Amino acid sequence: MFRVVCLPMSYRRRKTVIHQYINNGYYIVLDVNSGSVHSVDPLLYDVISFLSERIPDSEKPFQIAQSLKDETAAALKEKYSQEEIREAFEDIQELIDQEELFTADIYKNFVMDFKKRQTVVKALCLHIAHDCNLACQYCFAEEGEYHGRRALMSFEVGKKALDFLIANSGNRRNLEVDFFGGEPLMNWQGVQDFVEGYTTVAVERTLCRLIGIDGVDANAVPLPNVVVEELREKNVLGEGALFFLGNAIVETGLTPQQIAEEIAAGKLDITRSAVCTAAEREAALKPYIDASIAKIAANRQRRENYIATIGEGPRPYLYVIVATGNIYEDVVQAQAAARQGADIIAVIRTTGQSLLDYVPYGATTEGFGGTFATQENFRIMRKALDEVGEEVGRYIRLCNYCSGLCMPEIAVMGALEGLDVMLNDALYGILFRDINMQRTLVDQYMSRVINGFAGVIINTGEDNYLTTADAVEEAHTVLASDLINEQLALLAGLPEEQMGLGHAFEMDPMLENGFLYELAQAQMTREIFPKAPLKYMPPTKFMTGNIFRGHIQDALFNMVGIWTSQGIQLLGMPTEAIHTPFMSDRYLSIENARYIFNNMKNIGDEVEFKEGGLIRKRAKEVLDKATALLERLEKEGLFSALEKGIFADIKRPMNGGKGLEGVSSKGRNYYNPFVEIMKNGSRAAAKK
Repeated sequence: MFRVVCLPMSYRRRKTVIHQYINNGYYIVLDVNSGSVHSVDPLLYDVISFLSERIPDSEKPFQIAQSLKDETAAALKEKYSQEEIREAFEDIQELIDQEELFTADIYKNFVMDFKKRQTVVKALCLHIAHDCNLACQYCFAEEGEYHGRRALMSFEVGKKALDFLIANSGNRRNLEVDFFGGEPLMNWQGVQDFVEGYTTVAVERTLCRLIGIDGVDANAVPLPNVVVEELREKNVLGEGALFFLGNAIVETGLTPQQIAEEIAAGKLDITRSAVCTAAEREAALKPYIDASIAKIAANRQRRENYIATIGEGPRPYLYVIVATGNIYEDVVQAQAAARQGADIIAVIRTTGQSLLDYVPYGATTEGFGGTFATQENFRIMRKALDEVGEEVGRYIRLCNYCSGLCMPEIAVMGALEGLDVMLNDALYGILFRDINMQRTLVDQYMSRVINGFAGVIINTGEDNYLTTADAVEEAHTVLASDLINEQLALLAGLPEEQMGLGHAFEMDPMLENGFLYELAQAQMTREIFPKAPLKYMPPTKFMTGNIFRGHIQDALFNMVGIWTSQGIQLLGMPTEAIHTPFMSDRYLSIENARYIFNNMKNIGDEVEFKEGGLIRKRAKEVLDKATALLERLEKEGLFSALEKGIFADIKRPMNGGKGLEGVSSKGRNYYNPFVEIMKNGSRAAAKK
């Protein structure tokens, strides 16, 4: 077992074997000789305090003398009952027997004969990255350069170091390991280790929702926010919401929803609930965990049954946006689009919602440039699309935006209400919304775990790079980002069949042979990701008031889409830049796509590209540049690349951006069973 323990200097100077303190409502007992750290209730704290001044050093576990028990009971009789004190002694005796309290100092004799001592290693510092991307002027290592060879520690070396620590630790039970650099997070595996070692306020709110907490308080603050903010303010978020909620369920007998309401009313402080055993907490939480897992699984099965019964449109799916700001008007627009031929309805989010660190509650009618993503709005639209799907005789998929500061929360709301597609990019929020990269990478992992289990197709946002960077010169960054998104999705258990990796038809239409370059890019992407339902975005950057040229651009875009077997075709239209395009333009865009898809249905099976021709050369050029970029990233690290503006020409600092204060390292009591349950469920579904 490894424990990282930071001891205050005052403690290091003390000669007593027990050190006690109270911090943020926690009663902490440190057993010096064993290195054990205990979080106890006030009763145990007081009894141990009384005993620590009266128990002499001992070479082995011992039985507490009855006389000492009687003396303690007499001293504390005004505060605690005799029965409580008796039970406290039982707990303390158990810790003594396990050599976790009042333990012997196995090192005291070493000083007597230093040269003949048994060598014991108790701590290890791993220099995991002999490199840094920050260039801090005050750095002892010459702004991170070290004036030597830059390098990252391999997994094999790190494992051997830990093996050495264990082999030479004698009989110590608790060992300390810290990671040093340079910048340790430049190591790619270190990025995933970081993701798994940290949580965020959004992840914890997601867990609250998964065990049934919903609604708002008297001030319209969502109850998941109320619960999690309480933990964050008391600096105990790292222990996890489920740790405290599990304890509270055991102690109060209330449901998670009732507990949240009590917290909102100021009647309950779950950080002061008695700490029960892990088994008790898990048993208390299990019914609520099982219920949410069952509901999400049922939604996935409902989708599969629908498709098996009434069918769905062929690929590429025709993807249409509605965004009136009013969910009820969205329903009218969505059903009309489905009748016109749309296969996917994407309800774009209201402007700025990605920067809200909470999810609004209920049905909404006041969005700007889009409609609020809320669970009730998801429910309303899902019902409407099922109705129109039965009318037109094909399943209509529902899409929303699982991004921003509430990424995993929106993912779980979508999973609970039967959404089919989610915009869920690992880097989009960092680049285009200036959300802190640490926060985003932790949040995207949880959101993708949920989407994978729910059978949701994710859309990634690489197409956005080409709105700020040149589509010819920077095409390789789109492919590199696709590959990064793919790997991060696989780590989260999301199957390839659910990866709607993004790219776009965004080259200047006046470019000579631009169509051939676009065709090369799309065909290359399809061959690299053969199982993915690729998302292809229409031309928008060079759309003008020239209606004729606009329709021609969209027609060329549709030709590439069917030619290269794209999975999701977002319809282009002259007024696409308007959040709610003219319905007449939408009709013409659907007609354009259906006409071309039908007339060119099998062109991809009939046409081969000339060996040594422009298309093959262009694809190889882009692939080679993407490979070189990824090799550079392997050396520098993802965080470094984001800081240097490699993607979309946008630079973001690692410790800057929005939401960093909502990131916490996980404590030893942290509990989140949903990750493994959902990842295992995704794997099982993928095997069918």
